[in-house]
Amino acid sequence: MAKLDPHLIHQSASLLKVSEQYALAVLSSGHRADKSPALRAAAPALVKRLVNQYPTHGYVISRDEASRIGLPVASAEEHPRWEQMRATYKKFIARNSVMIQAFPDSALDPVAEPQVKSNNAANGSGNDEQERGNGADHAEAGG
Repeated sequence: MAKLDPHLIHQSASLLKVSEQYALAVLSSGHRADKSPALRAAAPALVKRLVNQYPTHGYVISRDEASRIGLPVASAEEHPRWEQMRATYKKFIARNSVMIQAFPDSALDPVAEPQVKSNNAANGSGNDEQERGNGADHAEAGG
């Protein structure tokens, strides 16, 4: 059995703590927290769960699972610019290109925010991904 490196253990624990603090700041402040006091109140427990119970940062959390653990979920397909986003995605996939492009808010037309479904309303058939054939409904989390 190899020896445990105390420095590596300390560094890993410190990075997890930073992850927790960053996630807590994101969930507890800004427009999401202002619109959802329940999210702000649940943020500490939710952050602990995201950081400690998921194996890697790249672990995929489905729309249904995100709703079950208390994250606000909105359907990408209901976003006012969904068709434009999907067309852009298909264009870049067809070219085998990188599709990251940043726009300042001032370059975009104002659009109403999509409505976030409640936890109960978001638990649909679970077949949305297969029916639409897209991967726009996944988020990444973890420590």
